[in-house]
Amino acid sequence: MSIDGAARDQPGAEEERVGRYVRMAAHPGEGAALADALLNVAGNMRQAPGCEMYVVNLSADEPDIVWVTELWSDALSSDRALGGELGQVGLEDVVTHLAAPPELIAVRPLGGVGLPTG
Repeated sequence: MSIDGAARDQPGAEEERVGRYVRMAAHPGEGAALADALLNVAGNMRQAPGCEMYVVNLSADEPDIVWVTELWSDALSSDRALGGELGQVGLEDVVTHLAAPPELIAVRPLGGVGLPTG
């Protein structure tokens, strides 16, 4: 499958998967606390329809940088979960540890090991 045809070849291509990498910088010395707060949010995402992956990662070489890897079945599912009650639970804890606004990188998942199919 080519990159250009990747989305077209998938069932329900009109509702394309949404992927994001979110980089968050904590106040100095608060990287682990930020990661813990985000793990609380991740626990809530288990209940979110359309959430296929919500992984919290602590940077290996920058202790105050936390990355979140998100995979959603479609944009509507992401918007509903993150903008709704599930996304708000624990958000105050996250914000208190942030040294700067999160940086968002949007991606279009194509396939590979670990990517749910069907």
